[in-house]
Amino acid sequence: HYVLSDLGVDASGMDMVSMHEKLNEILARERLAGRRFVLAIDEAQNLDPAVLETIRLLSNFETSRAKLLTILLIGQPQLARTLADPSLVQLEQRIAVFARLQPFGPEDTARYIAHRLKVAGYDGGPLFTPGALQIITDRSQGIPRNINSLCFSALSLGCAMSRKRIDDEIMREVVADLD
Repeated sequence: HYVLSDLGVDASGMDMVSMHEKLNEILARERLAGRRFVLAIDEAQNLDPAVLETIRLLSNFETSRAKLLTILLIGQPQLARTLADPSLVQLEQRIAVFARLQPFGPEDTARYIAHRLKVAGYDGGPLFTPGALQIITDRSQGIPRNINSLCFSALSLGCAMSRKRIDDEIMREVVADLD
């Protein structure tokens, strides 16, 4: 229902078979047009086993020559433990690739922050001193979501203090506030 809704199809009142047929029609049309259809499901570690079983059924959309739908399950490490449950063995068997992203090290953290600032429209010199970057790397454990949170807090505090750069003093205050 959610997939069809996101595709602009009013699925209210449709039964499961009708929704299945409509989605199959859309997927086949996309394949004929030479386009690949990818369904990305973020925070998949939070899904109930019943929902994961429904996702497994979506993997059945195929022709005699090709899959019509590529499904990406994206989640925290708990997702691997969930998929290892014996009740989900059929879903696990259909997973072609398992990948795990490693936390960022100091250089990747600095590049990630520079990239995020650039995407946000910043084009000046470095906003974070090397000491601040080290604190961010250590405290975030190289996890992008944690890096974002620390940087947001530091930039907010730096703005409130009318500071042009975020140094280790500001970062220590941010860390103390978070603790």
